[in-house]
Amino acid sequence: MPTSIWSPEIQTVFDQARMPGTRRVQVGDQSIEIPSPFPSPEDWRDRWIYFIMVDRFNNPGAPPRHLPWDSEYGDFQGGTINGIRQQLDYLQKLGAGALWLSPVLKNCQYSPSYHGYGIQDFLAIEPRFASNPAQAQQDPQLAENELRQLVDEAHRIRFTGAMRTVIAGRIGPMYPLTHRPMPRYGRKNCIAISSSNARATPFLLRAI
Repeated sequence: MPTSIWSPEIQTVFDQARMPGTRRVQVGDQSIEIPSPFPSPEDWRDRWIYFIMVDRFNNPGAPPRHLPWDSEYGDFQGGTINGIRQQLDYLQKLGAGALWLSPVLKNCQYSPSYHGYGIQDFLAIEPRFASNPAQAQQDPQLAENELRQLVDEAHRIRFTGAMRTVIAGRIGPMYPLTHRPMPRYGRKNCIAISSSNARATPFLLRAI
């Protein structure tokens, strides 16, 4: 597993990303050619970004679980990744130049963290944002495929990009945590969060 941005595996990905090309993606029943990697604009000042709270945006398959929909509610309402994809034309007509999604990584499944900031697994997509959450629990590839379809279709209609919020310093309540001060010198650029349970493994993030 790579441990540094300078690892050969990471550098290989960067080298491949520098080589412009195209690839074909399936959008509905059409095969569309898009740039790959998708180029970022040189100047963002003339492009406005539309921020989307995934759970609160749109569910094409069902109404909001809690009504009235605009009242205070601290649980999942049912918004999905496919719900965003369904509204891409609407967002384009509004004039949005890029999409910024709230965190879509997998949260603790016992927590009603509809906002996405209770991440448990940084390598998986939140199954409750899939079109079929129960199926996505059994087959994580479903949610990942739907996110890829969203990004591909956003690029097809010329959004500058679809950005995701990734908060490395905030995780779900997997065990009681206490702050453990780190020496000012010795461990360079690191954040340590350790459990109050002496047997638990510390959660350590090393900044690049």
